Amino acid sequence: MVNQGVHLLTLQKWLGHRNSQMVAHYFDLKDAEATAVMASIEMLPKTEPAGGNG
Repeated sequence: MVNQGVHLLTLQKWLGHRNSQMVAHYFDLKDAEATAVMASIEMLPKTEPAGGNG
């Protein structure tokens, strides 16, 4: 469900668990999925090179 976009806390509530640690027990993140998510995150805002006139 998480791989399909369901938020972890939503899944926790659906399953009736008090904390996310129990939900994490069932979670299996594949390396390819982890890499794709990391690649989609912009860590720093993109900036123009210094001194450039466009």
